[in-house]
Amino acid sequence: MNPVPQKKKVIELVGIGMSPWTEKAQWVLDHHRVPYRYREHTILLGMPVLSARLGLPPSEITVPLLIESDEIILDSFDISQRVDARFGGTLIPSEHGPEIKHYNILCDLVSDASRALMIERLLKDPAAQAQTLPPFIPGMFRGPFRFMSRVGAAYIQQEFNTTRKSPYEYGMVMLQAFVGLSAALERAGGKYLIGGGFTMADILGAVAVGGLRPHRRIAEKMGPAVLKCWTSEELEDRFGHLLEWRDWVYQQHR
Repeated sequence: MNPVPQKKKVIELVGIGMSPWTEKAQWVLDHHRVPYRYREHTILLGMPVLSARLGLPPSEITVPLLIESDEIILDSFDISQRVDARFGGTLIPSEHGPEIKHYNILCDLVSDASRALMIERLLKDPAAQAQTLPPFIPGMFRGPFRFMSRVGAAYIQQEFNTTRKSPYEYGMVMLQAFVGLSAALERAGGKYLIGGGFTMADILGAVAVGGLRPHRRIAEKMGPAVLKCWTSEELEDRFGHLLEWRDWVYQQHR
């Protein structure tokens, strides 16, 4: 009698398509060509379902998260480290671990500031509110249902305390981060941030630059009003060279 074959368990990534943290984790999975299933998370509406599925209270759940067998990994950098260690270790070589952690901090600072500013802009833009509604809401109902986007934005503000700094302070965080990233890139020769080759540092730097203007790979998931909310118009001209570098990294490695 032939043994019954074991069904291979699929890795699942739960994320938000326009989130820089999701992009960070998804890029590592794609780089290593890891088979996985992606599930889009809907803020508020999706949380009760996810909480029941994982057996965790909503307060302990953040996305992106990776599910493999009975294990749940909740942090985007933890996901990146686990996937890289298991499928090659080329993106986070041990000799560059501390430097890469530095770039992860930089990426998180920029992403946090960018999200806070995006929420501020979205709350003032009815068109963006309509465009962020779930796709199952028909066009004719998007105007009346804009309140759902405002509720979701208020949830993000509270959950991540995005009002703890003023828009000016968040802008300064981004400015300082991009000045530092520009200097590091120049020191490294203008191509790869560390080690003379593509590493997680370049993924983190490229994702951070999305705080200036999302890459078209991310932007195509947004409506034009939402894209404007994610764009830092006051900084993108000054750091156009970082946008060019980001686009080159995407073209070569994404």
